[in-house]
Amino acid sequence: MGYGVGIDLGTSFTSAAAGGSGGVTVVPLSPRVVVPSVAGTAPDGSLLTGTAALARAAGPAALARGFKRRLGDPSPLPVGRARFSPPELMAAQLRDVLTEVARKQGEPPESVVLTCPAVWGPYRREHFAEVPRLAGVHDYRLVTEPEAAATHYSRERRLGDGETVAVYDLGGGTFDTTILRIRPGGMEILGTPEGIEHLGGIDFDDVLFTNLDERLGGAISALDPADPASAAALSAIRALCTKTKETLSVEPEARLSVPLPSGAREISVSRTDFNAMIEPSVRSTIDALRRTVTSAGLKIDDLAAILLTGGSSRIPLVTEMVFGEFGKPVRVTLHPKFTVALGAAAIAATRPAAPAKAPAPVAPSSSAPPVEQDTVALPFVRPLPPLASDESYIAEPPRKKWLVPVITASVLVVIAAVTTLLFLLPSGTHKPGAGAPGPSTSSLPLVRGDANESGIGFGG
Repeated sequence: MGYGVGIDLGTSFTSAAAGGSGGVTVVPLSPRVVVPSVAGTAPDGSLLTGTAALARAAGPAALARGFKRRLGDPSPLPVGRARFSPPELMAAQLRDVLTEVARKQGEPPESVVLTCPAVWGPYRREHFAEVPRLAGVHDYRLVTEPEAAATHYSRERRLGDGETVAVYDLGGGTFDTTILRIRPGGMEILGTPEGIEHLGGIDFDDVLFTNLDERLGGAISALDPADPASAAALSAIRALCTKTKETLSVEPEARLSVPLPSGAREISVSRTDFNAMIEPSVRSTIDALRRTVTSAGLKIDDLAAILLTGGSSRIPLVTEMVFGEFGKPVRVTLHPKFTVALGAAAIAATRPAAPAKAPAPVAPSSSAPPVEQDTVALPFVRPLPPLASDESYIAEPPRKKWLVPVITASVLVVIAAVTTLLFLLPSGTHKPGAGAPGPSTSSLPLVRGDANESGIGFGG
């Protein structure tokens, strides 16, 4: 039985879901379900992505992270001894994901839907068009992440025709907010989508990193990245910051052992301290959401709900502040990291196409010319049967604000408990030097609501 696949190439993590006649399900790309958006080179020069890159790369200098943020930058990124453009690294990740999806599903997908931030304008989308082209994917559709998220929520909770919702998407590297109205024949973007380009989980990690360095008297910033021992310590400390952020979403305090070359240093960080570090950033997202509502000519009371998506929306302070500021129902799934992929898969399931060609290896190359774009209205996907494994909770404005973090923490404890039982598995490899596929003959849909021609987010 044929199926469509939705893929969310996130800044920090990449997820995929498959949709067909039996409904929509997440496709596990590793035992942790998602894979890190990481690329690296092995000692033999092979280009690796995901968990394989983390496990087999030739040291910290041979790893690249956050390359989605660099999309549109003509400067290639050093990855070990090779240099790759951001589209080349994203294409390698996409190729590996499609290979794993086909392996898990037993056949290639009949249709592919990719997602991008709503604030990306033509400049960013033209550069993003290089990603599927280099991966050998010539038949695909592009939808915005908020539209994909709203599609998933509509399937699960049956958002009614005519309802207006705000999508608050706080991911690993960017923040997006969009106002959507559900129509019988489509999903309408109202006003101007807004975003903050460098605001997400990575930035919260950086805040923790800086705080640890200050509390340790600059011992971290004094490390020399050119020294192998120091480079390994810096990589371990950054991973520790990410783990600390996640721990503080379920625990009031985290105790750390900071691995310095001179010896481990013990330190603790409280959730209260962490909240104080990130509160200005979260405040800027709320201000951006207010401006987006205003741009649509609406008031907060006109919203039926606020839909939270993106992995960083699991941070208790985020939910608490959105509740407190807007007093509207906030809808959150148990796994916000997968919401966009699930919605994209639902869209893919309604538009079967010719099976995607087998992806070809990605090799370093010069930037290719941008792909011409069409303007295509995005059809609304009618709800599929709900997934038994994906129950979301709908929280009305609480009378006591302390109930919000308790509910959120309870959900996160379950996620954390399951996640800690899992281990990482390697994914595919690529050899530099193989020929890249030719130009795509498909057009790239330009979704309504582009506000920023340069593709750079504004606000905050």
